[in-house]
Amino acid sequence: MSAAVLSLPAPAPTLFPPPAVPSRFRDGDRYEWPTTGNVWLRRGGQWRPSPEDGSGWFTDQEVRHALIRAVADWDVGHRFEPGQPGPLLPGRRMTPQTGVRGVELYGVSSAAQYVLSGDRLVPVRDMVAAYDEDAAYDFPATVSTATMLDVVGTILAEHDRAHASYDSGRLYVRYQREGDGPQGYPVICLHVFLLSASPAEA
Repeated sequence: MSAAVLSLPAPAPTLFPPPAVPSRFRDGDRYEWPTTGNVWLRRGGQWRPSPEDGSGWFTDQEVRHALIRAVADWDVGHRFEPGQPGPLLPGRRMTPQTGVRGVELYGVSSAAQYVLSGDRLVPVRDMVAAYDEDAAYDFPATVSTATMLDVVGTILAEHDRAHASYDSGRLYVRYQREGDGPQGYPVICLHVFLLSASPAEA
C-alpha cells in the first residue's frame, strides 16, 4: 500500500522571519532570500549557491549572523529550512518503550518545530498562517524543550508506526496517520525540532 505525503496550503512567503536560529547547522540545510529567489544549500560544511554560479560560498558564521539579524529585526526576506532526513532517521533511535529519555539538550531551552508540507519542511507558525493568518500571529515561533519532549512522547505513545531519533541538536519524528490521504491511503507525517539559539544567545 502506498502512502501519501501530507499536503498543506502553501504559506504566504512574506509573513514571518525564520522562527529561530538553529543551534547547529547540517549538510542539506537550505537558506534562501524569497524576495530575490537566491538559494544556498549547505554541502561539505559550506553554504553554496544553488544553482552554482561562481559567486562564492557562505560560512556557517555568516549564515548564523544573517539569521540572527532576521529574527531580531523581523526581517521576512530570509528563510531557513532544515535538511530532510533519509528513509532511516539519523542519530539515536527512540521507541514508545524508551520514550524521550536520555536526550541531551546541552542547556538549550527552546526549539523551532518544522513539519512536512508537500516536499518542503515549513515552520509550524507558517503552516498555521496558511489556514488562519490572524491566528498565526498569536502562535509562538518556538516551543520550550519540555513541550517538545512532551509532543514527541505523545506521538510515540499514540502511533504504532512512529519512529523518532535525536541527532546533533535535532529531534526527528516520523509516523503515519491512517486513512487521511487521498483515496484513504495513510499520510506520512514528519516533524523536525531544531534546538535553537535566541539572537542574544547565538
